[in-house]
Amino acid sequence: VPAVLGGIDVFGNGIETLADNEIPYIGGIPISFPSVQSENSFQWSGGSWGASVAFAWYAAEELDAKKVSILYGEFGSISDSAEAAQQVLENAGVDVQMVPYPIMATDISSALTAAAATQPDAMFILAADAGCKAGFDGIASMDLDVAAFYTGACAAPSITNAAGPEKTNGAIFNVEN
Repeated sequence: VPAVLGGIDVFGNGIETLADNEIPYIGGIPISFPSVQSENSFQWSGGSWGASVAFAWYAAEELDAKKVSILYGEFGSISDSAEAAQQVLENAGVDVQMVPYPIMATDISSALTAAAATQPDAMFILAADAGCKAGFDGIASMDLDVAAFYTGACAAPSITNAAGPEKTNGAIFNVEN
């Protein structure tokens, strides 16, 4: 086999097996550490790392944010990407608050409350699926006036339609090609 075309290898086991057999993996969205660190892995996207670093640059350089809260699900790659964003923001002189929450949480209101306590200029909500709607709902119910950044997964029509335009208009998403 000259190469394997894939999508998402959540734990990286497939990529590691292919690497052991010197077979390139051409993927879609990197989620696992092997998907971004293995020499045989070629991805079409930056995954949560690309999104987080882009969010950080945009918040610091374009929005001139002074304080940013990063809410992130506690999962290896997501936590790591949140830390990458933190580093970019801090290097730009931005005050950063890191707010982890359980990765499978469908209610992130306590994390949002903690994140809002510092009155940030921007919030990054590194979530997917049920966590997206919880972010939209929480920011709306708390009536926060904040630049809200969400991963591209949160822009899925099924998620934005469920949340409604009054909660999603103005949200900033990364785009996966």
